[in-house]
Formats: sequence, C-alpha cells, structure tokens
Amino acid sequence: MGYRKRNRTPGRPLRLLAAAALLGSALALWGCAPDEEAKRERQCVTLAGGLHGELIHREAIALADSVNTSESTVYVELKESKGSPVSLENLCQGKYDLALVSGDVVYDAWNGEGTFEGEKKENFRILMACYPAASQWLARKDSGLAFVHELDGRNLSAGTAFSETGMVSAAAFDALDMDVKEENFWQRGIENSTGILRDGTVDGIHGFLEAPADVFIRLSEEMEVSVLSYTEEELDRILEINPGYQRLTLPAGTYRGQEEPVRTFGFPVFLCAGAEMEDGLAYEIVRAMDENIGKAGDPRLAAMEDKSFLCQDGSGLLHEGARRYYQEKGYID
Repeated sequence: MGYRKRNRTPGRPLRLLAAAALLGSALALWGCAPDEEAKRERQCVTLAGGLHGELIHREAIALADSVNTSESTVYVELKESKGSPVSLENLCQGKYDLALVSGDVVYDAWNGEGTFEGEKKENFRILMACYPAASQWLARKDSGLAFVHELDGRNLSAGTAFSETGMVSAAAFDALDMDVKEENFWQRGIENSTGILRDGTVDGIHGFLEAPADVFIRLSEEMEVSVLSYTEEELDRILEINPGYQRLTLPAGTYRGQEEPVRTFGFPVFLCAGAEMEDGLAYEIVRAMDENIGKAGDPRLAAMEDKSFLCQDGSGLLHEGARRYYQEKGYID
C-alpha cells in the first residue's frame, strides 16, 4: 500500500482533536492491572480499540484474546478509545502500546493531511493489516448484473450524503463516468437501502463497510444477491484520483451465494504500534496473533489468512520486529 500524496479535502486541524484526545486519555488506564495471575506473569501491553459496542472494539477483543489465550509471553489489555484519530494520536504520545487504526487515518497521519493537517506523525509503525473496509455494491441476483458500471441509469441507494459511503459512491460515479441523476439515487442509509433493494424499489445498493459487513451478511441470507465487481481499468482510474485507496479482493464465499472473487477498492484496518516498541516485543505480538487468530472464528479477521494482506508494507511503515517474523515465515522476502 503506497502512502504517497493524494488529492484529499483537508479535514479539521489536529488542534480540534484536543477535547476528544483528553477524553481518550481519560479512558486509558495507565499500565496494566496486576490483580490477575496472567497479567502478573506476562509482559502487559495496552491496545486502544474503539468504544464498547463498535465493530472495531469487537475485533480488538478477538485480537487481544488470540494472544491472551495462547502460550505467549505477552498479555494484551484492551482499552476504550474514541475513534481512530484519537487512538493514533494517543499511541504516538505513548499513552497506548497498540492501536487499531483505519487505513485512511494511517494515510492522513503519515502524510500530515486531513485531521492531521500540518502535524505529520512519524513515530508509529504497522504490525499487521487485520481486516478490510471496502466499496461493496449489491444487486438482486435475478437482475443478472455482474459489474458496477452496469448500474448506470438504474435506481440506486447508498449511505447518507456526507457519510463515507456517500462520498465513495460519488467518487465511483465520477471515475466510471456514470450518469446518476439525483432522482435515481436514494441516499437512505445502508440499513434502509437493504429494505428497498429487497422490495425492488432500487436495483443496486452500496456500502463502504468492513468486509464482510453484518448488514450484507443478513441480506444475503434473506434473499439471493450478486456482489458486483469493478473492472481493472475502472480501478486504475479510481486509484489514480484517490491513491490513498488500494485494490482489494472479496474472496468467493464472503457472502452467501457469492461464487466468484469480487474486485473492489478500499483500505485495511491496521494494528499499529509505537515506533519505539522493541523488535522482540513486536515479533511476539505478531507471532501470537498470526498463529491463533483463526481460533476466533471471526469472519472479518479471516482476511488475515491471506498473508499478502496481513503483512503489507506502506512506504516502510512495517515495524522491523513484525518484518522479521514475516520473513522467517516466508510471507515476505
């Protein structure tokens, strides 16, 4: 994943994160509680993983458990944190040892853009990619559609106008030169969109979501759907305009009835560590998660079974301890 400069509408300056960062700091309990034997006997590290009830928090629990239920010398203590920007900011300040951070925030922090405009962060590294957030277009199976561009001129629905899904939808329409008129584009939100696809009001729906997304898992179990692909040429155009994204593949079987891999784009959610983390500690965390995450049975973390996805490097951001583990396993050169 190349973290080179892209055209991106600047977000709010970092100074506006101050209040949120203070909340994130208050949520972080310093050090590790010594009242449990496992924590006393192992080296304890803290992981910032979103707020209770959020999907990113559920995935953080699974990652922590993959270490804590193994024979590792490390214990991962989960901490709540208010969103990826706050988690990364606090990681860089040394308030956490680890953080789950979405790929767009990693990009912005490394390049000093968006939320981090003028405040480039260099004191963090990537340990692994955990699961993807991806552009996902679904249509009724009986429509016979296979590609996103075949939705041109049809009734569509997606997330609300200023949501991530809404903005990605607009970017896709522009790159594919699709003539989508306002009266044909229902921005009802993703949950409502599944209902109007089901009743035939619209022909296709879009979500920029984790993959697989719970809302689309439920839909595919209730009715026959097709997951639509972008062509390689279309992805070339999308990534030329938005180079912070990358090509992604949704493997066959991501959703019920999906028999073929689907080409799309998006970004990973990364497990990050401070740049100063000792190589041996980073190595052990990555080893324990890689060897045990399959036991979690989590459909999103199954993406880690694809080692080219797991250990991708973004412009030298891969931690050297993680790199050594991946090289020893033969995942990378």
